[in-house]
Amino acid sequence: MSGRSILFCREVPWETELPVSTRKLAERFADDGWQVLWIAPPLAPWPISKKLDPRLVEQHVGGGRHVRPGVFAYTPRTMAPFTLRLPTGRESLAAKTWQWCRPNLREVLRREGLAEPDVLWISNLRGLGLADVFPKRPVLWQVTDDYPRLSRTPKACRDLCRLNFGQADAAVFSSPVLAERSTQEFGLDPQRVHVLLHGVDEERLAPPRGADPLVGITGPRIVYVGNTERADRGALRFVAERGLGSVVVLGDPRPFQRDGDLPVGLHLLGRRSPGEVGRVLQWCDVGLISYGAGHLEAADVGGNPMKLYEYAAAGLPIVSPPLSILDRLDAPVRYAATHDELARTIPEVLAQRRLLGERARAWASGHTWGARYDQVGTLLGALLTTRPSAPPRASGLGDRA
Repeated sequence: MSGRSILFCREVPWETELPVSTRKLAERFADDGWQVLWIAPPLAPWPISKKLDPRLVEQHVGGGRHVRPGVFAYTPRTMAPFTLRLPTGRESLAAKTWQWCRPNLREVLRREGLAEPDVLWISNLRGLGLADVFPKRPVLWQVTDDYPRLSRTPKACRDLCRLNFGQADAAVFSSPVLAERSTQEFGLDPQRVHVLLHGVDEERLAPPRGADPLVGITGPRIVYVGNTERADRGALRFVAERGLGSVVVLGDPRPFQRDGDLPVGLHLLGRRSPGEVGRVLQWCDVGLISYGAGHLEAADVGGNPMKLYEYAAAGLPIVSPPLSILDRLDAPVRYAATHDELARTIPEVLAQRRLLGERARAWASGHTWGARYDQVGTLLGALLTTRPSAPPRASGLGDRA
């Protein structure tokens, strides 16, 4: 299907160290000859968040960037910023957010000599109004988490989920657990609901090559990669303090630094590019999946941690709190829900390091981004050749399930 154009809407810049599934698939589209439009939700006319990634602003300044062949990354700026905190009118505001972008998004594409998208791939709730900017295009909605459970305004977020998912020609969920529950909760047409699991780059499956990037950090090396705000940092500190191994953390170091003095054996390597993460993991001995108490429930009912696939591809034994998705995927994971269980389980998996690592890598080989792209290609091919009639627009946020 080369020669087509696809617009992705996701809240992260193209240049990010995060292992974003949408970005992984967008790369495959560009490699396959698609024109990829990587569009972040619009910026407000004034700074409203200290957490805003400066790279999102960089994608706006200068009118966007051709970041690689076949990929144009851009962050619009709007005169009508969207917020879930309004008591009413959120649906109409979502449309105005895109309609009031300055300059107009369609004008930006014309200026760059880019075709308007044939497909809209939306992975952020603020993308609701894009279908009004580019009408009659198939809309594929990628759902990667239980957004209401992670929101400060869960009821409003749930309403917006209902509108977004209900308008999509196809909704793809990274977790079958979340797909089943959302189909019932939001009254989705099961024929439009699909499961698209995460994956790994094929080259991650190779044995380690080159020099050890962790020289000076003694083994065994127990690694955590990902969102350090959501991790159970107390558990990671416990592993280091107990002397179960050197704990290597790849991610934002600031949450750990706020917690107080760092124990000996806890190594904060900071944010790393996906390529660097892959090289570091290959030289570790155990991979930890970890969630703090405030995030564990959301992970259990709707998560599918990408670190599972990364650890498995690197051939690491994996230790995790019990999660529904891990049972559904028959993932090669050992469960440890408490500090005492971690203290017992980590030495056990280290004693079976080679065998468990081989099983993990074999499991990961069945979950590659190449296989995921083939799955998406089949789905989009059907949408583009026999596009279903557009689902009726939800009548408004006043409707309740």
